[in-house]
Amino acid sequence: WRIPMELALEDLHIPPESAVIARLQSHVSGAEVILIGTVHVSPQSAQAVNDIIRLVRPDVVVVELCPGRRAITTREFHEAPAPNLSAAECAKLIRTNGQAAVAHILLSGYLKSIAETLGERIGGEFLAAAEAATAVGAKLAFGDRDVRITLARCMAKLTFWDKLKCLGSLFYESFFLDEKTIREEIHRMMSNLEEELAKVFPRLRVPLVEERDQYLAYYIRSVRARQVVAVVGAGHVEGIKKHWAANIDINTLVEMPPKPKKRSKLRLVVVVVVGVALVTGVKSIASGKYPSLKLWK
Repeated sequence: WRIPMELALEDLHIPPESAVIARLQSHVSGAEVILIGTVHVSPQSAQAVNDIIRLVRPDVVVVELCPGRRAITTREFHEAPAPNLSAAECAKLIRTNGQAAVAHILLSGYLKSIAETLGERIGGEFLAAAEAATAVGAKLAFGDRDVRITLARCMAKLTFWDKLKCLGSLFYESFFLDEKTIREEIHRMMSNLEEELAKVFPRLRVPLVEERDQYLAYYIRSVRARQVVAVVGAGHVEGIKKHWAANIDINTLVEMPPKPKKRSKLRLVVVVVVGVALVTGVKSIASGKYPSLKLWK
């Protein structure tokens, strides 16, 4: 027996700033789908996710993560300190795993440092979704494209100067803005990270936002279940709805781009040094302490 979704969700009185909610019907599986669009740094979003899942008791809960990022759904991840890599380690990772791998690590470290500084959880709604799914006996499913493919496709779109501009702008904001401004900018940016990046770097809109909207729509509508709750960033809701009934070529969306031509060592050093400086400095800067510029262990 299930509570009618319309009545259940209205009874929760969820503030619109906490979550964007859409109801969809899958023409592929026939499932009833509740799409929850969240703010990644909002405890209220995490609470809304928890409340909806526990009330509706769906068969499956889908989160906007790929299997490789499943750790974000665990308390161990959120309680662990941010990773701290030396420039030498980053350079080695680029040589062995490519630019996308080190970009993932640098970005993860940057976001984790922000979370520690603000005393908040970035992606806390995914932890809430996982715990609520366990509580109601729902299956947890990972509906996003492999992060390595997404980052590789993003890197392929950016020029060297785009990459340097990205790292440089974050570096500048971390080192030269006051704490209050930093916190305001972080909250604004993290409320809709993909859209904010796409505004600054229009070339990223397709691989970072539009392609993932399609991938998420394809995955969620394909889940075989009676009722599904899908937890995604608020910026993906309209895109998922747009592509919900579209003919999506999933094979094209998961293709890795051709490997880039070898870059000069100087360019590699510049990107690594700026990136590591950003990750190692942001926590102490944002907390008001003078940053340590020692990049090498």
